[in-house]
Amino acid sequence: MLNAQKSVGQFIAFRIRMVVFILCLGGVWPAYAQTLLFKNQEKSPVSVGLSVGMQAFPGFDVTIQPYPNINLRLAYQHMHFTVADWQSDFGRLPKKVNLDGAFRMSALQIQLERSVWKKWIRVLAGMGFYTQNYFSIKVALAENTTINDLELSPDEVGYGYGRVWWKNKINPFIGLGIGRSIPKTKWNFSADFLWIYKGNPSFNMEATNLVRTNERNEALIEEKLQFIKWIPSFSFRISRRIQ
Repeated sequence: MLNAQKSVGQFIAFRIRMVVFILCLGGVWPAYAQTLLFKNQEKSPVSVGLSVGMQAFPGFDVTIQPYPNINLRLAYQHMHFTVADWQSDFGRLPKKVNLDGAFRMSALQIQLERSVWKKWIRVLAGMGFYTQNYFSIKVALAENTTINDLELSPDEVGYGYGRVWWKNKINPFIGLGIGRSIPKTKWNFSADFLWIYKGNPSFNMEATNLVRTNERNEALIEEKLQFIKWIPSFSFRISRRIQ
């Protein structure tokens, strides 16, 4: 009888210990899983980058890696380049000319990448929303000139102005990247080569005084520019991985 009671007590104690163990395991495992989650989050493959190039002066971006060998980049490329009162004869002209130019290609871009060959080569595609999408140039003489024994000032001769712009605000692109978008350690250098589709360009021309007759060439020049539907671009990028 005593042995039977002892066996029942041991069985009940064993069941109690098992329940306590399961309860403890149920509390410890979520905490451990949460710790692993935080640990993985701390090592998330995310980088921030600074770039310079044909359409970025400068550019800023954030790149994440949602899946192995797949990168997603959100960038702002700022291009607001101006040339003012630049004079040259280009080694050919009899007189110096004065150049004023503007290059505006600022855009918000989203870019998807696929890393290949040990992640050092990237095949990429994306699109950009361009807040500005044009370039222009103004040409005038920088000094007096003589025409038929008559000396004329640059203002009397006049100037010519041309502007090329694209109406499409959204421009898709494809390209190739060299170097990691997300550094393996802390810092990394990389380069992107893009081919951007902008569509048919528009052109307008203005001219004054003696060069005014060049305005009649506006339609001809615009026709000749219709081949500029794809624009090449390259940029260099320095990036830092965020742990």
